[in-house]
Amino acid sequence: MVQRALAWGVLAVLLILTIFGIVHNGLAGQSVWAPVGLARFAGFAVFYALFTGVMLLKAPRWYLPALAGSMVIYTMLAVGPLAPLAVGYFGASCFAIGGIWFRRHPAFTARSPQMAVLTGLATWVFFVLVTAGLPIHYRALYWILPAIPIYYALRYQWLPALEFDYPKTAHDLAPLSVALFPLACHWLVVLKPEVSADGLAMHTVIPSRMTYAHSWNFNIHEFIWAVMPMGGDFLYSIGWQMAGEYGARLLNLGVLALIVWILMERLHARVPGWIASLLAAAFLSTPLTQQVTGSLFVENLEAVVLLGAALLLRVHVKERRGVYFYACCFLTGIAMATKLGALAFALPLLAAAVVLVKFRHLVLGLPIAVLVGGYTYVSAWVRTSNPVFPFFNAVFHSPLYDVQKNFIDVRFATPPSWRLWYDLTFHTSRYLEGLDGGFGFFFFLLVPVALVGVRRRWPRTGFVLLWVGLAGLAGTFARQSNLRYAYPALPMLTLLIGIAISSFRAHGPELGRALGWAAGLTVVLNLFFLPSAGWYHREFALNQVLSRKPVDEYLAVSAPERKLVDWLNAHDPNERAAWMENNAVADFHGYAFTNSWHSVLFSTRLRESTSPEGHSWLAQDLKIKYFLAPSASSPKPATNVYSRDFLDAFTKPVASFGDMELRQWAPPAPGMQGPPPAFAPPGTYDEVTRFSHFSGRWSRDLQFTQAYEGTLVYTNDTRSRLLIRFRGRSIQLKYTAAANRCSGLVSIDEGEEKPVNEFSLETKWQTLSPEYDAGNPGEHLMQLRFPEGVSKIPIASCYLDLDGFIVR
Repeated sequence: MVQRALAWGVLAVLLILTIFGIVHNGLAGQSVWAPVGLARFAGFAVFYALFTGVMLLKAPRWYLPALAGSMVIYTMLAVGPLAPLAVGYFGASCFAIGGIWFRRHPAFTARSPQMAVLTGLATWVFFVLVTAGLPIHYRALYWILPAIPIYYALRYQWLPALEFDYPKTAHDLAPLSVALFPLACHWLVVLKPEVSADGLAMHTVIPSRMTYAHSWNFNIHEFIWAVMPMGGDFLYSIGWQMAGEYGARLLNLGVLALIVWILMERLHARVPGWIASLLAAAFLSTPLTQQVTGSLFVENLEAVVLLGAALLLRVHVKERRGVYFYACCFLTGIAMATKLGALAFALPLLAAAVVLVKFRHLVLGLPIAVLVGGYTYVSAWVRTSNPVFPFFNAVFHSPLYDVQKNFIDVRFATPPSWRLWYDLTFHTSRYLEGLDGGFGFFFFLLVPVALVGVRRRWPRTGFVLLWVGLAGLAGTFARQSNLRYAYPALPMLTLLIGIAISSFRAHGPELGRALGWAAGLTVVLNLFFLPSAGWYHREFALNQVLSRKPVDEYLAVSAPERKLVDWLNAHDPNERAAWMENNAVADFHGYAFTNSWHSVLFSTRLRESTSPEGHSWLAQDLKIKYFLAPSASSPKPATNVYSRDFLDAFTKPVASFGDMELRQWAPPAPGMQGPPPAFAPPGTYDEVTRFSHFSGRWSRDLQFTQAYEGTLVYTNDTRSRLLIRFRGRSIQLKYTAAANRCSGLVSIDEGEEKPVNEFSLETKWQTLSPEYDAGNPGEHLMQLRFPEGVSKIPIASCYLDLDGFIVR
């Protein structure tokens, strides 16, 4: 009675907090959807509702077959028939492998076919993991190999006869259709090409390179992450080998469907169908779920193997059969081999196993988890002397990596606090590359109520999920406050909420019914904020069946590099290319250099270059033939102050798409002169302009929104110089006054030098210098430099800064 009363009170308080948080923090006022995206989403919702309504009224037993068939046909029209056929064929092979795993327990396979599919899926990931370095990864192999387990499972009758008993009445299908709607939304998003930053920098690189080169070479000099755990990427390699990019993307969607299949089966055993459907819909409609499914992130695989491992642990404890625990340990090992962050969940899960499992099974099972999960880390240790290379390099210092400190993503270093649960929901942008509300509202509202409902008579599954989920969340946020890393906890928490509702219903249906309707409310809220966890799907789906134009328009805005990579792969696939401003390598076949931490050698030397000629020497030394960079007219600023001058002087344009261009190495012939220098007419300019010319070690910073146009440059090298050519009678500099700034000298046309003092105890953005008179109107050259004696002070704390200038 006390628990129920407390649960009612917590639910009421959280409902009020939800309304307050949305209104007070202005979440509804954010630009969540692009106008065209909201129109498309509304149109699809209306079409889905009409289709569902007509089918449930006229032919409910055919609703699910008609819906599935329509989705398959549309997929074939949008991306071709190969991808959906490959995913279906691969799924059948996974089920066959699972049947072989549990061949002595066909009743388990019959009642939990989804667990058989999951175990087979993990087996395929392990196969690619241990053979990745071998030159055997050909498309033919991936079409032939899946048939072998299917053949043996059928020949030796290791698969039980499955009865496809699905809901056929309108009463059962109506709530199920609610759960299927967000899944259908994710399906439409998956049919778009990959454009995410992480997807193009890593998660498309691995599967495409394995398809092209037939192996993965673990070359940390090209990609510093080349020895990291990448089980999810090896799974995508299977889809890419069989059917290209959309085979991989649809496989990611299939893994999400597998999560929901497991959840629905477990929830249906505890709560009424309409509550189970609303809980599944609430999980599926969480914006974070769209982020990890709409792009080739690996969190879906990480989540499903951890969830499956936890449930198999419970099955083992209940039935005391060793194969279930061995499968649990195998899945746990695959989780550890998928992502370093999975250790936050895998270690508590193994700790729970030590408490719950008999010693004789632990002796055989735990080594499976250690061997499968540790394979990646041992391989990294052998190759680099750091088992988690390039992370924790201050602990496991690798001689191949000069950085002797632990890598931390400073964007997500918010320390945990008592407000964390509230901030995750209403200040999500602190924990994610997205908008506030990206965590959705389901977990904020119902997880605390579920915790109130914990009681001794809970099924042991609930305690395992509670321990692993909460311990995993604590371990995740103790290291990095990136919300995406906490995603594996979400399916566990969803099932935990279902167990709590079941427990409450045992003492009266009212509270359980209220929690079910609360979950339904969060589905509506989540759908409104569906694209808020990222920036890639504000336009929702593309109408790509009748025309390729929408896809090209989407790529031109979101990932123009992909078209330039297509040109390289078609014309010069084995050459070396450098990405001057990002690491969107995608499916490039050649050797890639990127101006990011992914390519330390290149990015460090590029940063240390002090002139366009320095860039030229670097390009020649590394034998780089092609360069991808924003075009001269692009609003994207160059992060290196010499890149634009280098591209203009030492390369020639080859192709362009959107605001990106592909340029080829073409140094000027001896004695040739470039175009005459340009002079800035009267007006206000950012420092990113062709009228500014730098020498020395200047750094460009793009992280300060308070700066003019969001960019500024600075230097603490006393040899540095700044030249500005302008046409007018005077010039005025714009800079950031701060405590680590000092004085400089300004001269015009090599005349008298006048001081500019940028020091200030208080930071003052866009500060204006005195106006420097040029005398007569005309073309003039302004110079900024350090005074001669500045080298006598601690130069590390003394910078000159430029944020822009005004010509009059």
